[in-house]
Amino acid sequence: MDDIQKRVNTPNAVYQKGNQSEQNVLQPKAIPKIGITGYRPAVASHFAVDSKNANQLFKKLKATTDEQDCPNLYEAQFFEEDRVSVYPLNVEQVVVQVPCWRGAYNEGLGYWVMDKALQKIQQQVTTSGSSFSEAQIFSEQKGRGIADCGIRSEWAWNGKAFVLSYQAQSQQCKGFASGAWNLPTYVAIVARTD
Repeated sequence: MDDIQKRVNTPNAVYQKGNQSEQNVLQPKAIPKIGITGYRPAVASHFAVDSKNANQLFKKLKATTDEQDCPNLYEAQFFEEDRVSVYPLNVEQVVVQVPCWRGAYNEGLGYWVMDKALQKIQQQVTTSGSSFSEAQIFSEQKGRGIADCGIRSEWAWNGKAFVLSYQAQSQQCKGFASGAWNLPTYVAIVARTD
């Protein structure tokens, strides 16, 4: 760590302290900022996964994913209550949500940005999502059934695309819900800018 941060032989070194100047010590990077802009929520629409609309949409979505990441598009192993959801982002774009996969204690929802006519895919965000709310996509996946470890990711709409805004892992499965601690591997400050 000292070597990577260029702290060797400096007063603030962790292991090999010394009297050299800290002038060359790497400084922390600023936390990135993501401004949610251009988001104009409206009423979402939902349709059955076995509908004509869904089948036409699935053909387009298959071009951006594969059977491993979104097997439901290929195997049609949907539950009766499953729906395709379309959430308006603004007057021209929508977020499409499709159930992609299920496991013993997790499920992954796929999220795509499309034009409002559902003709052109502009971005595939994830196939392991959990929810969409207020121009953000969230993913929370358990490492095992009791949810004492896992991974969490978030993406925010910056007016052009969804960008990663948070990612953390809890790898110590200690036997109680939410785990012992989360280790963020990416953090950004997210705020509405309009």
